[in-house]
Amino acid sequence: MAHRLAIGLFLVALLSPIAGGLVISAPPLGENRRLAATPEVTWAGLRDASFFSAYERYFNDHFIYRRFLTRAKNWIDFHLFRVSPATKVHVGLDGWLYLRESFPDPARESCDDVEILTLAKQLHELDGVIDASGRTFFLILAPDKPTIYPEYVGPLPTRSHCAKSRYQLLVEALAEFPVKHFVRLDLPLLHAKAQQQLYYRTDTHWNPSGSMIVAETLLQQLSPSRWREYVPTVDLDTTPSFSGDLSRMLALDLKESAPFIKDIRYQADVHVTTRKSLNDDRPWFRITAVPPTEAPLLPKTILYRDSFMSLPLEMIKGSFTRLDAVWTYDMLDPDAADDLRTSRLVLFEMAERYLPLVSFDVPAIAAALRETTPP
Repeated sequence: MAHRLAIGLFLVALLSPIAGGLVISAPPLGENRRLAATPEVTWAGLRDASFFSAYERYFNDHFIYRRFLTRAKNWIDFHLFRVSPATKVHVGLDGWLYLRESFPDPARESCDDVEILTLAKQLHELDGVIDASGRTFFLILAPDKPTIYPEYVGPLPTRSHCAKSRYQLLVEALAEFPVKHFVRLDLPLLHAKAQQQLYYRTDTHWNPSGSMIVAETLLQQLSPSRWREYVPTVDLDTTPSFSGDLSRMLALDLKESAPFIKDIRYQADVHVTTRKSLNDDRPWFRITAVPPTEAPLLPKTILYRDSFMSLPLEMIKGSFTRLDAVWTYDMLDPDAADDLRTSRLVLFEMAERYLPLVSFDVPAIAAALRETTPP
C-alpha cells in the first residue's frame, strides 16, 4: 500500500504541472520582462529542434507552480539571507533597493572614460548646431539613485577602481566641452534630500517630491524671470502600499510608504493627445495649453525623454504653448522629425546609467535642422 501511495504521489507531482498548465494560466510575477510566447509548430522548427528549445523556454515561464516556488525562494533569499534573488537588483540598507547597472562599471580601471568624453564633445557640438538653427538646447541629466543616496548602498560585491559616478564624469567633461543650458539636477536634489525623501526605496525613479524639485529646477532654467508663474499647485497624499519596479524585478511584493499626486491644478487649460505608443508603456504625447488670460506660455518645445520624466512631465505640461514629449533618445527618429523642426526649445533628458550608450550624429541633425527655421 505504501509503495502504491508513493508511486501515486510521484505521478501526481510529475503530471500535475502539465495537466494544470493545460487548463490554468500561471498568474504573472510582474518581473519587468516579457515572458516567452507560445512557440509556433513548424516543420522547420521540429527538424532543427528549435521548437523544443522554444517550448522549454515557454514551459519554464508558464509552468503552473512557478509563481509559488519563485516567490518562496525569493522570500527566503531576501528576508532570511538578505541577498538579492535577482542579478539586476542590489539590496542596500534599510530597505533601499538599487539597479545594479546604475553603479560604476567595476571593470573600469581608471576615471578616464572615453565614451563619456566623446559624448560630451558631441553634446557641445550639438548645442552649437541647435543654437545656430535659431533654437535653444537644454540638456537634462537624471541622476541615478546611488548618486543621490549613496549612504544606503551598503557593501557591493565588486567596486570600480574609479569612485566617481558617471554623473560626476560627465560634469567634468562638460567643463571642457560646455553646453550652455545644462540643467544640473544633482545639486538641488542633494540639497533637498535633508528635508524629504526624493526617490522611492523600491523603485529606480524619483518620487513626486523629487519630481517637484526636478520640475521647478527645469522651469527656472527655461524662464528665469517668470518660472513661478508656470509652477502648478500640486496636492500630495501618502500611500502605505507603494511597490516599485525593483520590487517587481525581485518578484516580491515589497511595500513602502510613499507620496502620490492627489491633484494638480495648472495655470492653463491642458489638452493631451497620445501620438504614439511603444509597447503600450512608452507613450508619446502632444500637449497643448491655453492660459485663461493673455499671459504668455513657453514656446513650442520638443522633449526627448525616458521614464524619469514621467512624473515631472505631469508638473510642467501646463507651461507650454505646445509640448511634444517623445520617448526616444534618437533625435533623427522620423516620427518626431516634424516636431523637432517646428519647435523653438529642444529639451533632451536621459538617465545617468545610459550615458555610455547615447551618441549623436551631429552632421545629420544639423542637416535636418537646416531644412526649416523655428516658428
